[in-house]
Amino acid sequence: MKYLVVGFGSIGSRHAQSLISGGKDVYIFDPSDESYRQGLERIQALPSVAKRITSLEQSASLGIDRVVLSSSARERFSIFQKLVQLGIKNFLLEKIVFQSGEQFKQAIHLVEQKDIKTYCNFPNRYFPKYVNILNQGSVHNLRMSVVAGDIGMVTSAVHYMDLFEYLSGEKIQSSSGSLVRSPKDNKRGNHYQEYFGSMKFLTKSKQSLHLFFDSGHAAAPSIVLDADEIQLQISESSGRCVSVKENQYHWDEFEIIPNSRLTNQIFQDIQEEKCKLPSIIDVENIHRHIFHLISASEGKEFKEDTLFPIT
Repeated sequence: MKYLVVGFGSIGSRHAQSLISGGKDVYIFDPSDESYRQGLERIQALPSVAKRITSLEQSASLGIDRVVLSSSARERFSIFQKLVQLGIKNFLLEKIVFQSGEQFKQAIHLVEQKDIKTYCNFPNRYFPKYVNILNQGSVHNLRMSVVAGDIGMVTSAVHYMDLFEYLSGEKIQSSSGSLVRSPKDNKRGNHYQEYFGSMKFLTKSKQSLHLFFDSGHAAAPSIVLDADEIQLQISESSGRCVSVKENQYHWDEFEIIPNSRLTNQIFQDIQEEKCKLPSIIDVENIHRHIFHLISASEGKEFKEDTLFPIT
């Protein structure tokens, strides 16, 4: 099998690193010479193993089987459309997956029409602590909260929204919040925006997720899971977690698995039809809630064709 990584920045290069470490045949598409050079340096790879192509059309003649779509969100939908037209059937997509309700509609139509497999890279589903929670049985009456600093609320929120749906076993049904547009320049370019503030999400059975992101300093998230079966606090910055059981505190490691180790495993799981990641159909719901909250914060009515400048 041949793999194409589209976008060779800090995220895409780590996907490539994992695939190369797994012995995969890897090609790179990134129009920036500088990005390609820096990506090779970042993962200490030679051009002979992270082979660069200069057009997406080459993927068809090369017989590319699988694509990691790690471009910025602004270009992702058009690249996805083009690769589908070129016959690609298997995708791992970074988030923000798409930037509008209309893009999701069109993408899902293509997926269903052409029998395409899509997986969205929400790696929390592979972190051992969360896997272990679900291995012990279903979670009931989950109340989840995430508190963090200025690390990109919208960019991060979709990860925790997906994790919440994964652990609770329910889709988010309602959302509310107060968002403020960040005055800082976005590191990915001035055509992207970020926000800080609070968001609250509820499922049909009133399981809840509350996110609060401060604008002050870049503090890593602290996560609290409170359910009938678990009471757990996680510090992503320290890599530690503490649970409370029978009036006793139990400290444990919290392992975050980076893309540089995980991507190869994900594609093996896709091959064996046991991948834990959600499809674009699965994640449309959480993106729509984000779109609605941003629209409300800007004092605008949500429209399907509005492009939200988030990545």
